[in-house]
Amino acid sequence: MSISLQRYVDITSGVGGAAVVPARDLVARIFTANPLLPPQSFISFTNADDVATYFGAGSEESLRAVFYFSWISKNLTQPQALQFARWVNTAAAPLIFPIQKNGTVTANWTGISNGSFILTMGGHTFTMTGLDFTAAASLADVATDVQTAIRAQSGGGAVWTGATVTYSSTYGGFLLAGGATDIVTNPLTVEAGGGGTDITVKGLLGWFPSAIDVNGNFIPGAIWATGSAVETITATLTSSAAASNNFGSFAFLTNLGLTQQNVVDAATWNKTQNVVYVYSQEVTPANASAWATAVSAIGGVGLTLSPALTFGITGTIASASNVVSSMVSNAGITIGTVVTGANIPANTYVTSLVGTTGLTKNNNASGSATEVLTFNNLEFPEMFPMMIEAATNYAAANSVQNYMYQQVAGLTPSVNSDSVADTYDALGINYYGSTQNAGQIINFYQRGTLMGLATDPLDMNTYVNEIWLKDAAGVAILTLLLTVSQVPANAQGRNQVLAVMQSVINQALLNGTISVGKTLSTAQQMYITAATGDPLAWQQVQNIGYWIDVVLTQSGPDIIATYTLIYSKDDVIRKVIGIHTLI
Repeated sequence: MSISLQRYVDITSGVGGAAVVPARDLVARIFTANPLLPPQSFISFTNADDVATYFGAGSEESLRAVFYFSWISKNLTQPQALQFARWVNTAAAPLIFPIQKNGTVTANWTGISNGSFILTMGGHTFTMTGLDFTAAASLADVATDVQTAIRAQSGGGAVWTGATVTYSSTYGGFLLAGGATDIVTNPLTVEAGGGGTDITVKGLLGWFPSAIDVNGNFIPGAIWATGSAVETITATLTSSAAASNNFGSFAFLTNLGLTQQNVVDAATWNKTQNVVYVYSQEVTPANASAWATAVSAIGGVGLTLSPALTFGITGTIASASNVVSSMVSNAGITIGTVVTGANIPANTYVTSLVGTTGLTKNNNASGSATEVLTFNNLEFPEMFPMMIEAATNYAAANSVQNYMYQQVAGLTPSVNSDSVADTYDALGINYYGSTQNAGQIINFYQRGTLMGLATDPLDMNTYVNEIWLKDAAGVAILTLLLTVSQVPANAQGRNQVLAVMQSVINQALLNGTISVGKTLSTAQQMYITAATGDPLAWQQVQNIGYWIDVVLTQSGPDIIATYTLIYSKDDVIRKVIGIHTLI
């Protein structure tokens, strides 16, 4: 035995400077009304196969994912994640989708005489016990027995007493739909309980466990989708960004059939965020002029022309039915394809293919007829700038990208003449255009610009670079505040803020966000002088790319450090003019 050394020397160990604030991933977030995605939620995928597993291989979500993940940039980088978020554009009842490939069969049930489970829905929790399936002759009988047990819980109100349970051969399990829409209290959960045989598991109901998203990794399972009232686009964007701002651009599925006002609302919300996200929206030749005019003064929104890829097929429809039959063929039609016709309501799209000569759609026909239906093939040119943004690695040297002159497979050029290009250029609308040299057709994205006023960043590359720079600066400063014991309100604290900002500036110089040696106009020189009060500041911006200062001011009890960074943005060359003089 001896006296402890700590009696004389007591040393505490720890890691200093360990507090790190994560930077945002500038990936795409796509808004969908698909009931498979619970309201007020989003899910992240790292590959197209997982998207197909979750939404179905023929869904618009899956088609977009295949396009998104297939692109590789000139810097040999590609998007690392794609997110989908829910927009509740019609009131939704609580829904449970079973585990995919649940594989239940009647024989799994006929030996169960005391089944049980616990269900929480609409703010009420009930335990169903003593469920006897020994007399079930089919899976439809099983569904009826479970439905009867749920409806018997009258204390839960209409969401319980009007609930339906049906067997789905697609999933090999059972679908639950609550009996009321609109505002339905969260949560919606399923668990084992009540003794007897647990019927929630895979191979029976398939309602447990639920699918989860762990750090961007999708783990399959049952889907518990709570009910919701209708949400405005503004409310949806606000709540989605509040849940996680870890994305850099957003768009909406084509089959949502956005109106001009929807687009204006989304663009207006995005503008209020002040260069945090890119809103990418497709337009068609029919609405391009009107929509461009409506958002022309709203910064941060990029309109991209979608090619008019339509074809007509004769089919038979019946009033109040969602089925189209007696088609010559449904080849070339995919789930999510928009369909129009004399007896087809607006915003109608294909929900499933039936054999080789039929299909179903999301809306019922308004009349009965055999008529030519027009189908609009799905391409997603508005996703291309989102893919470029998501594939930009700002940690690498010279990594920033010009959004023009980018090429991708899977897009049909929507502009192939100077006159049409002039029309859309004047409107500020981007497009996938076609030119040729030596008989070789060359297609690429044009022109890589955004809507807005002269005070808004109008080049996509400049705008996205500022998204990254603003986030990097915020991360660096918050990390400083979390790491050190204090940032003193004196010259030392000012220098600390300058030091962490310098590390961000150095990275911006490395990746190309800040441009060095760009000649400034007289107006730019005068603006910098007025903004800084330093007659030599513009020379610093021109020669080394930036000027920065930090000023300490008092606001009530708080002392605020305000930094001002003026930097030379990374402009790009879009056209080269040559003069050949022959002597």
